[in-house]
Amino acid sequence: MIGGQILYDPVTGFRTSTLEDFDNPYGLFADSLRTDAASVLYFGSRPWARVLVIGGITPLHRTMPDAPTLSSVMRKELESTGVPSSKIEEIPMPEAGGTFNQLVRLRDWRESVVDEDEIIVLASWWQMPRILAMVMFPEPLVALVSGWPPVRFACAEDVLIENEPHRWWAAIARAYRRPEMQECLRKEYNGARMLSTGEYKFPTRFPQR
Repeated sequence: MIGGQILYDPVTGFRTSTLEDFDNPYGLFADSLRTDAASVLYFGSRPWARVLVIGGITPLHRTMPDAPTLSSVMRKELESTGVPSSKIEEIPMPEAGGTFNQLVRLRDWRESVVDEDEIIVLASWWQMPRILAMVMFPEPLVALVSGWPPVRFACAEDVLIENEPHRWWAAIARAYRRPEMQECLRKEYNGARMLSTGEYKFPTRFPQR
């Protein structure tokens, strides 16, 4: 699972955002759908699989430096759905956990495994154009989509609608019609375009080959 952002709820504590969190100050929405989709895949057809969670420091840590890492929050949410703790693996990521850095960590982890027949990368639908552009254009990530084990990308929203349409279709459709989500989509598609033209601004320092 490629992570998103952490929010703090005075009642429930640290969590990822839901479809209802449109006042999220970070402008990213429905990160919790990735957890829901991972759980659906695990219990529906892949009880032998491991669930990998990636995520480090988020913008929330600027004001709450003792907040848990994103990966630990996602682990807790996965466990709450019934996924056994022994089947959840965190990739340590003490630094900022933006999408690019998360994909670099996934690339390095993939090179260390020999017993997987497939890796499914779960991310949000709105985020997928930029993710796919990242693995097509910047040299450090081309290795992620070549070699073994094969990697494929799946949208959390698609997984949920395909497997539990009665629960998810209307809520997801309603959320994606909102102007906040449309603005998010506009920015992501622009990011994908900038990646294809070489205009995209990457972190000043990131792992290279």
